[in-house]
Amino acid sequence: MPVCGTRAEAVRCLVYGCILNKQFARSKMYILTHIAKSDTEDIRIIALRGIFDLLLRYGIKTFSSLEEDPSMLSVLRPDLSMDVSYVRRDCILDDDNSQENEQHEMQKIVLFLVDFLKARNEALLEVVIEGLCKLMFVGHLVSPRILAHLLSFWFNSNYSSNANIIHSLSLFFEAYCRMSVERMDCVRQSFFPCLRLFFDASDTSALASVPVERVVDTIISLCDTRCLPLDQSRPQPDSPTPHDQLAEEILNKIFRDPHCTEVVR
Repeated sequence: MPVCGTRAEAVRCLVYGCILNKQFARSKMYILTHIAKSDTEDIRIIALRGIFDLLLRYGIKTFSSLEEDPSMLSVLRPDLSMDVSYVRRDCILDDDNSQENEQHEMQKIVLFLVDFLKARNEALLEVVIEGLCKLMFVGHLVSPRILAHLLSFWFNSNYSSNANIIHSLSLFFEAYCRMSVERMDCVRQSFFPCLRLFFDASDTSALASVPVERVVDTIISLCDTRCLPLDQSRPQPDSPTPHDQLAEEILNKIFRDPHCTEVVR
């Protein structure tokens, strides 16, 4: 077996061992993050899939202390625009200081994964987009800004021919928003961050050619509480719906400067 093939099998075995034992997974996660950053494409994909599998199995909190890995610390830079809003509520501690430290540590692994959205390699993009969708769908991760970036990939014409990416995003958003009003509200919070991505896109970017009206219409339709199944909890009659809140936010933006042509800042 070629050396590359041997390494690939070794990484798979490492992932399988981590899936079987939580403590082993905690101690070896930094190895997987290093491989996901620095090995060959095929092996990086195996490691990246393994990381998502472990996060799905054990939750993000399990891997909140990974300072040993320099490759993970390198992504925590000020220019990273995809901050994590908050993580699943059952991962939060009671003590305020502990909660803040825990949140910061959990953000490291998430930001490490989100950094792969900048990759030009579509095979890696497929893995990270699918993995982030799964984490958000099961409730391990909640972040309007990450949702905004996933929406931008959905409309990006550079990936319109990639059936895996488009299929994953289409299924995710349709199912995600039909689960609860709270998830619709998370999509509502992604509205302005998402529009900013399109307005700030350079002239050479594929996002610049996307009609913003399409994006707006899509987000509004995703936030429509009438699409919730009948057995799902709906807002009280006197409670504002995600639609109501979004309309109010848009009006507030306009009222701040009614003569401005860019009202989403």
